[in-house]
Amino acid sequence: MKAIKNLLVPQFIDALAKDMHLLAPVKKGNNVYFKTWQSGMELEWRRNSFLPPKDLFFPQMDLLYKYSILGQNGEIQELTQSEGPRAIVGIRNCDLKSITLLDKVFLSEGFEDPAYRHRRDNTVLIAYNCSKPQPACFCTSLGINPQGGEGADLVLFELEQEDLGKEEKFSGPGPDYGIEARTPKGEEILKKQRDYVHDTHKKAVPFQQCPLSFGTDGILEKLQEMFEHSLWDDLSKRCLRCGICTYVCPTCHCFDIQGKNAGEEGFKYRCWDSCMFSDYTLMAGGHDPRPTRMERFRNRFLHKLWFYKERYGEFLCTGCGRCLSKCPVHLDISYVAGKIKEAVVDVR
Repeated sequence: MKAIKNLLVPQFIDALAKDMHLLAPVKKGNNVYFKTWQSGMELEWRRNSFLPPKDLFFPQMDLLYKYSILGQNGEIQELTQSEGPRAIVGIRNCDLKSITLLDKVFLSEGFEDPAYRHRRDNTVLIAYNCSKPQPACFCTSLGINPQGGEGADLVLFELEQEDLGKEEKFSGPGPDYGIEARTPKGEEILKKQRDYVHDTHKKAVPFQQCPLSFGTDGILEKLQEMFEHSLWDDLSKRCLRCGICTYVCPTCHCFDIQGKNAGEEGFKYRCWDSCMFSDYTLMAGGHDPRPTRMERFRNRFLHKLWFYKERYGEFLCTGCGRCLSKCPVHLDISYVAGKIKEAVVDVR
């Protein structure tokens, strides 16, 4: 197994940043954000970022094309992506899984979103395997291995420390990290940065159990009998319709297309939207197929736990815990799933 000394990790990242645009989770105030790496920054990958890294592939605002009108003639210019190679360091496995779930939306079913494809193809993913979950984590309930590194090019993980005395442990530089290449891209990086790595016999620190869990067995089949259940009305009365659950979620991908006109020129752009907002399904003629808060609330959780799984074979949730941490009225998906499991369904 290969390893890298704790004190050499920033130098390793500095070396990577010389070859490509590099983003890493760093502390800003009381929160963690993925930011462009600058030498001297302090990594913070032992807790989840405030926002998931999905905006690095599916930006909050994405220019699509611009147009101009000259008399009877018009011209449309597609705004092709020009970002060069980049690397994202420190992605935890819940967020790593969310990228593979978004891949199914933007790169499958016979259609590929060109902007999304460009960003995926030009990005190296360097994962951080968790050893200690956060209080809101429940990824294992969704079948996610927090130390799997599935979909990553390189994986970093904490190694067990030697049996040192208390004083040495307290004052030491911290654990070494194991490092494994999972793809040819990862192998190329390790080969190029071989001066930073060494062989080791140490083992990875095992993962501690998630503090939260909920059973998913049979939940899809039960939801298929609950479309008109009173549970949706009861739960939705607490919802503030603020949309924070969709904003911080690593897998939500609702968007709107907007445009700006300036005389004979203009442009179109795609921007994040939320199925929890009252005008999300509002049509040009004034009709809204989901006019009530209950219908919008129901649709969100049916999409997560029924519609997406029926189409792609997986739940549209990774157990990252952000909705649990941020929802002001505690209507996170683990709570709702628990209420669904408890609900009595009349199947007569």
